[in-house]
Amino acid sequence: MISPRWRKILKDITSNPWRTLLVMSTIGIGALAVGFVSTLYVRVLGDMDKDYQSANPHSAIIYTDSFTNDLLPSLARLPGVGGVEGRSSTGGTILAPDGKDVYLNIIVLPPPDKMQIDKLSPSEGKGPLSLGDRQILVDGSAQAGLKLKTGDQLKVTLGNGRSRTLEISGFVHDPTIIAYAFMGQAYGYVNAKTLEWLDGTTDPNMIYLAVADNKTSVTHVNDVASLVAKKIENSGRRVYATLVYEPGKHFAASITQALIAMMLFLGLLVVLLSAILVANTIDAVIGQQVRQIGVMKAVGASAGQITGLYLMLVIFYGILALVVAIPLAAWAANLIGDGFAGYLNYRPAGFLFPTSTLVIQIIVAIGIPILATLFPVLKGARMTVREAITSYGLGSGRFGQSWFDRLLERIRGLPRPLLLSLRNTFRRKGRLARTLFALALAGTMFMAVFNLRASMNITIDEILRYVLSDVTVGFNRLYRTDKIVPLVMQIPGVESVEPWGGTLGNLPSPDGKSSIQLQITAPPADSHLIDPTITSGRWLIPEDENAIVIGNHLLKARPDLKVGDEIIIRIDEQDTKWKIVGTFRMGGNMPFPPVYVTNDYLSRILGASDKLASIRVITTQHDAVTQERIADQLQQVLKDNNIDVQVILTAAYAARQNTATTDVLIIFLGGMAVLIAMVGGLGLASTMSLNIIERIREIGVMRAIGASSLSIQSLVLVEGMLIGMISWVIGVIFAFPVGWVLSQIVGVAIVQSPLTYAIGWDGFVLWLVLILIISAVASSLPARTASRLTVREVLAYE
Repeated sequence: MISPRWRKILKDITSNPWRTLLVMSTIGIGALAVGFVSTLYVRVLGDMDKDYQSANPHSAIIYTDSFTNDLLPSLARLPGVGGVEGRSSTGGTILAPDGKDVYLNIIVLPPPDKMQIDKLSPSEGKGPLSLGDRQILVDGSAQAGLKLKTGDQLKVTLGNGRSRTLEISGFVHDPTIIAYAFMGQAYGYVNAKTLEWLDGTTDPNMIYLAVADNKTSVTHVNDVASLVAKKIENSGRRVYATLVYEPGKHFAASITQALIAMMLFLGLLVVLLSAILVANTIDAVIGQQVRQIGVMKAVGASAGQITGLYLMLVIFYGILALVVAIPLAAWAANLIGDGFAGYLNYRPAGFLFPTSTLVIQIIVAIGIPILATLFPVLKGARMTVREAITSYGLGSGRFGQSWFDRLLERIRGLPRPLLLSLRNTFRRKGRLARTLFALALAGTMFMAVFNLRASMNITIDEILRYVLSDVTVGFNRLYRTDKIVPLVMQIPGVESVEPWGGTLGNLPSPDGKSSIQLQITAPPADSHLIDPTITSGRWLIPEDENAIVIGNHLLKARPDLKVGDEIIIRIDEQDTKWKIVGTFRMGGNMPFPPVYVTNDYLSRILGASDKLASIRVITTQHDAVTQERIADQLQQVLKDNNIDVQVILTAAYAARQNTATTDVLIIFLGGMAVLIAMVGGLGLASTMSLNIIERIREIGVMRAIGASSLSIQSLVLVEGMLIGMISWVIGVIFAFPVGWVLSQIVGVAIVQSPLTYAIGWDGFVLWLVLILIISAVASSLPARTASRLTVREVLAYE
């Protein structure tokens, strides 16, 4: 025999399935959002770090003259060194299934079973690695994209133009490199004899260094690397560069963490909205059942019992929501986590459902709604029998008592149905405020995400303005200008060629104990193929000699530098003096801070006048197809002339690579904004349903005097549309500052610099369309319900 209190709870749940569905959906979306983000955070970042650390990743790479392995023991004994290994590399191109050239980074390895740093594992996670002479192990992330399999003969065209064929002995997983899907480049691994056969390299020229402790401290890693570099120099060898880039962290860790943190923030907003809307609904339920409360009190029910009754109703709503939200969040997070693994090159650990996520979802679905509804429940439970019996319940809401109501009454000239909808909209101002808050917040975040997308597009355009050529070619060594330029100009479709210089340099720290490696790029002073974003001072001019323009990446490491300062940079074993004439801003993560000098002056320093390190090519047509065609022809012509090419990059490819990460970010943030919009729509539907219940007697009067079903539906639909329009206006106002804050946070987290703020006007228009659709859909069922009420049903309503 079910007790009366349980029968009441079950009746409240089953007697109004529309209300139950609204409340359950509202709570469920909040639990789904937070559960999804929480699981994704634990799954992605945990799997990423675990897989990365399993390889004992390098902390730094030191590029030096060739050396024999007898140098390594003395380096391994230095303080702070956890391990050192010698490596060398070369590169070439292979053909993709679509006929395009794909760059293949080829790295020579110690015997796979003796590797201690950047350790490889079989791509399928089982079996020993086998690597013989004239064989190659290929990184598994490129296997599917290039349609390769074990035993295939892989033809590699080297930078010197020669071709070699290697047998694929297997596929490996290397979590320290960037996946093929992300960068469009492949990695292969060979032994020392194979590398000698490929390009004549006999001894290693790179030191892979792992520190013993403080593996994520950039300062500590730089100090240890400087100590190792000094030891190498004391052995009579030159050190060309020291690469230290986010040591101890997967290359995508910072970006992924920033993305998930922002998604978590939006998820918490969803929870806040759902709590407000649930409180709104429970408050209305209690108002509707005031006389029931009076009867329960009259027969002896205490305030505590009544409180427990309604809180138990909230718990039931939460349990129903969890039944759907828990499995859906776990499934979606693991599905997306597997997708992240393939894109970001880490090995997923398998299906995961953290206990912490379950606890969070229970708190979100039960704990927070209880707290949100506690005040209206306590208020209703404390009502006396006399107050309950004499109350008119929900029907007590009246229009015309405030100055705002009287102001609305003065509006003239509008159709009477529209005036009635306008006044009905503001009848329950508290409920209206909560509904507007939900819808306006949804609109604010939706439009702010579009502003963020516009800001990122502007920033990407700024990045691309540093390379305005259609095709860029980088060489592995310096070549005479009068040899390269005529070769390129003879290709049909090439309009002009601009020679650029460049090298690496070292900027000592103020105390002289360490240095910062700089990427020095040297365009012609009058180049039209670069349009930098200057933040102070000026750009280079033809009259400059030792002028240098530094960027935000260097200023982050050396904030003391400013326009007018003189700095000493060590280039090619000599100290050179430079005067800072300007600073620029460039988005993106760079292994070495970029700086710019004039090509003529740098060439004189290097003793390489009339030589170039790269070229910038302008084509007659600037579309992607033309760029790819010219790039292919360039590859062939340079190969036929034995030119050692490092990379050929088209402007279209650079644009795709720069937008790849930002597109993922916008998709996920947009998805969270859609969830917020769904909660707002459910809130509006709940509000309109409650408003109909409040005005049942009024609707009956209108029906009695001849109002048609269409007229009743129109009143409700117009009221919902008005609420949607008001929320759009509020959302527009707040979308500007919120979008600016997002652009600052995302810019610093992803491209190391605040984004140039821009307005995505298409987002404002799209949200206007969406909010009108949401308002119409959310109001349609209540409008239909209202239009079907008969005079008899109204008179029988209690």
